[in-house]
Amino acid sequence: MTRRNFLKNSAKGAALLPFLSIAAANSLYGSTPTFSDYKAIIVLHFNGGNDSLNMFIPTDTTKHADYTKVRKKIAVANTNLASDATFVRDNGYYKPANALHNPYEATKPANPSETDPQDNLEAIYRKGFYKFNSDPLGINGMMPELAAMYEKGVVSMVSNVGPLVKPTAKADIIDKSAELPIYLFAHDHQRRAIQTAKAQEKITTGWLGRVADAWSPQNDTMGLNVSLNGINKMLVGNSTSPLTFGNTPYIYNESIIKNVIEKFAKTQDKNIFESLYKRLNLKSKKFSDKFDGVWASSVDFSTYTAKNSYGEDLFTSSNPQTIGIEEPVHKLDESLFKDLETVAKLIKLGSTTFGYKRQTFYISLGGFDSHSSQPKDHLAKLRSVSMAVSDFYKAIEEMGLKEKVILATTSDFGRSLLSNGDGTDHGWGGHNFIVCGDPEFNGSKILGKDIGSYDLSSADFYPQKNSKGRLIPTVSIEQMFSPILDWFDVDKTTMASAFPNLKNFRTDNDDYKSAFLSGMFSYKNILF
Repeated sequence: MTRRNFLKNSAKGAALLPFLSIAAANSLYGSTPTFSDYKAIIVLHFNGGNDSLNMFIPTDTTKHADYTKVRKKIAVANTNLASDATFVRDNGYYKPANALHNPYEATKPANPSETDPQDNLEAIYRKGFYKFNSDPLGINGMMPELAAMYEKGVVSMVSNVGPLVKPTAKADIIDKSAELPIYLFAHDHQRRAIQTAKAQEKITTGWLGRVADAWSPQNDTMGLNVSLNGINKMLVGNSTSPLTFGNTPYIYNESIIKNVIEKFAKTQDKNIFESLYKRLNLKSKKFSDKFDGVWASSVDFSTYTAKNSYGEDLFTSSNPQTIGIEEPVHKLDESLFKDLETVAKLIKLGSTTFGYKRQTFYISLGGFDSHSSQPKDHLAKLRSVSMAVSDFYKAIEEMGLKEKVILATTSDFGRSLLSNGDGTDHGWGGHNFIVCGDPEFNGSKILGKDIGSYDLSSADFYPQKNSKGRLIPTVSIEQMFSPILDWFDVDKTTMASAFPNLKNFRTDNDDYKSAFLSGMFSYKNILF
């Protein structure tokens, strides 16, 4: 988006509506909490349904054999790349051994084989994984930066997460005693279930929105929740609404825009809609005044060491960051790098200039609905995620905020274990990952329950005729994010509002934290 387009869009009433939290605190939740430190949560959503079974691959020999039998030609090879000479470690991070050469720039084979292509995109995608210790999951070879962060202890994986109403087993589904999320395997409904944490019904508020309701007024101008991808239900409360950026924010300080906003704000009109519109414009002006001049001078990333794996600025003419064997090349997703840079800047502004204590951010990356061409398309997404998240963490680390920030991923759903040829279909459970530099965060861990078997007839998969291999989640969204909200200092009452189904997962009725996913933080004495 150009600066001119941002200015144009910011003057529209519809665009102004979600800019700010628009109501005072909900009296049900008592007084606004006070905090002495700063913390931020970033939710990175993979839109379309990420094939996490090819992002995090089974390393056990028997399980990998079953995985390969079903996945066929898109299966990632059972090869540990932890000692691969393509990359070398540098201060706890991987970088290419030859910085002038893209190790993922494949050459077109003279005689490609459908079953075992050599030195092409499919072969690179299937090359192998990074495995550490005896971990049951390895990280796809396209993600050496994420693997380095895992080895460093600032990344952990969460095994088999998905929307659930209560713990669900295959036998419960067969005998029809299970209470299932509505409209399973549908993009919009499963995305809604993740955002609202109420998988059994349609509701309009999200779990971070309900936290904002409880804590409002927080962050007088920006609000608690910020979205870089427009309005989504996760950030919308009953009395609060997120600040939204359609794209990387730009300063909109032209006097003509301010004059228009001020004119609308001062106009007298008894129409309630016009009145609301004017109030929102006035709030937007307040935000503009506070934001004006601060954004550009907040963080100059050229002064930070956060660069891509090649030690160069991203997406320059000399370094276009493409992966391919011929035109059209498969490009890395520039939007994710920009969005995470924007979040890093907003975190720096929020924690210093604006003096905020708590912020949450939502980012969505599209292109994961891989029904076909998965080896070519998914690999570019994995490279984008690995490089962008690594760069983001380096920036946060150098800012001195690594202990104060946590990033966690979600997706519409996992993909089917069964391949449909060169892609996969909609699934249910899938793997996520968490990034955090808090010394109490248990990095280098696989949290949750490991998949018992990759045999389609096993108890791990949804029962259906001609099974596609859809995993039944063993960790709910609530269980994964409740310890994160606990780290964020959300109390018991607000937690119950954010996650109304969390009580269904308690192992001790007298301890609400017994429902939390165990082992994420070392100071939490929680049983899984």
